[in-house]
Amino acid sequence: MTVTVAAVAGALPVPTDAAWAVPDPGTRGRTEIQVPVDGARTMFEFHRGYTGADKQVRQLNSHAVGWLNGNCTGAMVSPHLFMTAAHCGGPGWSGSVRFLSLDEDAARPGPAAQQWGPAYHARVLPWQSFGTATGGGDTVLWQVSNGPDGVAPGVRHGMVELSETEVAVGDEAYSLWGNPVERYDGQRLDWTILHSAGRATARQVVDWRGPTTDYSIYGAPGGSGSPIFGGAKHGHRVIGVTSCGPSPEGGSRCAADTTHFVRQHDAERNAVLDAIEYDWLLTEPTMPFRLDQFDTAPKRAQWVPFPNGGGSIGTESGTWAAKATATTAPADSLWHRTARFLPRTTYRFSAVVRGTTAGASGFVKLRGDGGPADPSVTLTPGTAWARVTGRFTTGDSPNHRFVLGANAGSTVFFRDVAITQESAAFTFDSGEERRTWETAGSSHLTSWGVADAHDFSGVVAGPVPATTGWGLRNRYVALRPHRTYELTFTARHVTGAPDQAGTFAVQDLGGVVAGRHSWAFTSAGQRLDRRVVVTTTGHAGHTVVFGGGALTYLVDNLRIREL
Repeated sequence: MTVTVAAVAGALPVPTDAAWAVPDPGTRGRTEIQVPVDGARTMFEFHRGYTGADKQVRQLNSHAVGWLNGNCTGAMVSPHLFMTAAHCGGPGWSGSVRFLSLDEDAARPGPAAQQWGPAYHARVLPWQSFGTATGGGDTVLWQVSNGPDGVAPGVRHGMVELSETEVAVGDEAYSLWGNPVERYDGQRLDWTILHSAGRATARQVVDWRGPTTDYSIYGAPGGSGSPIFGGAKHGHRVIGVTSCGPSPEGGSRCAADTTHFVRQHDAERNAVLDAIEYDWLLTEPTMPFRLDQFDTAPKRAQWVPFPNGGGSIGTESGTWAAKATATTAPADSLWHRTARFLPRTTYRFSAVVRGTTAGASGFVKLRGDGGPADPSVTLTPGTAWARVTGRFTTGDSPNHRFVLGANAGSTVFFRDVAITQESAAFTFDSGEERRTWETAGSSHLTSWGVADAHDFSGVVAGPVPATTGWGLRNRYVALRPHRTYELTFTARHVTGAPDQAGTFAVQDLGGVVAGRHSWAFTSAGQRLDRRVVVTTTGHAGHTVVFGGGALTYLVDNLRIREL
């Protein structure tokens, strides 16, 4: 079985040794090509047929993939930066980036089950690598403006990270890329997202392209600029930018190594592109939910040690963690240099923490510029890793910094630090939040949700696995022990007998339930608003879970309020 794909011409001409040398965008030439299903699966097919344990992370990465000027593929790498091939447009260029919303659960996937989102204005930035004059390369960054909703595109659609590890021949790899499909299930897809997998087959240095890796990954001209992701070895981070392939299409492609691009534009030598750090520092996008971990260079680059504050980031007990140490007096140890918090707003937080001694204690606080005393919460975790939770309200300062610290005579380690604005709902509408939801069985996250296209939601596909008892779970909601909460959410029926029960529960990671709620739909496609009141147990590691019987439903707008 095959699908027919149309290759779209439209990038700048590239040097003659590149097979995908294509005409000026104004020509809009098309060539029909045949793509084997095994070589290039649409995301509809991927959703139904892929069974790997890394399915969720691949689907989440696809949300960050967009299209530049309708010709080249690329991906968001920070709130406002879109990375693609330099041969797709250089200095002085401007245009737009768009993202596609897919209904993976549609009864008949096809053109009616995908829809373009709004166009984001974009222009080329000076951070590029192209040709021998720049040391070789085929990678460029575009600055993309906020959307009509005022939200940065990388915040909404998600951001992918660049691997710090050099590629080696034999490394598992895959690409998420865009191209028109002329015939899919008897229908035409003007443009869609494709998944192609393979391995690194050879490494070379090409005069104008610099360090380059060849891959056994299917491609066509529309895939120019598309990210090449490494597998588990690279943490599903980007290892290359698609640069060339056999004409007009075929089962291989070459990509410019992203480690080379980073080395060219990394003044701090911290394995993070300068432009990515500048974007975070200069724009400081407000995010109602954030999860701070320390396992990659971009995440570590967000934190700064206080002078003489005893703060550092390293590995502890086999995992990356932040370390706060104080001697004779409490000390601010590390502060987050880009997180932004609203004044006079209540936030919940949770973190996994441990001390080096039984009496060690630390704290988290939001440090304002002047005004009343900083809101803070003291933590006494013990010597084993344990989840702790807290709650504080900011003062009048328009600028608060998130601080980790230790009390006198203490050393404390922090990881998985989550903070959420209490008045905001869990809407699935930010890439940061979506990555905190765990899925089981066929449940997943979608860009075609309760309010249809461009509304991210969770999908509970029943029956859920008996081994978990849930389809969706979030362990970062930061519910304090022995507190009463009102939880509201919206559910919408998708498929299956409406009278099958949907379920919601608050429980700890061991499955001990603090409160459970079930409901039934009365008609296909029905949308319900539910309200639950739960009093938590003495455990600090509460989660929220969604499950159910033999039906599929959407869930969104989970709002949590402490009573």
